[in-house]
Amino acid sequence: LAPLLDPDLVVSAVYVDKGKPAPDVYLEALRRTGCANPARALVIEDTVNGLMAAKAAGVFAVGVTNSLPREVLRPHADRVVSHLLELDLATLVPDHICCPK
Repeated sequence: LAPLLDPDLVVSAVYVDKGKPAPDVYLEALRRTGCANPARALVIEDTVNGLMAAKAAGVFAVGVTNSLPREVLRPHADRVVSHLLELDLATLVPDHICCPK
């Protein structure tokens, strides 16, 4: 995937003071992408610490059951899916957030 990504927009724990479950990675990603409203962001995670970090950053968090069962992810996610094909972006957030008029 590296050739498809702008390296200035790639963020990992190497670039921040605290790793997950602290929100630092996601806050830095929001800053780098110019997203001033975390409610307009979507994070897809498969770990509890990742979901906790996303929620602490104020973003909509989707848990994917790649490595942990639904019942473990559910308390930390806005939505839990088994596969990314289950996501319908139009139904994830209200129209006024994702599609301002």
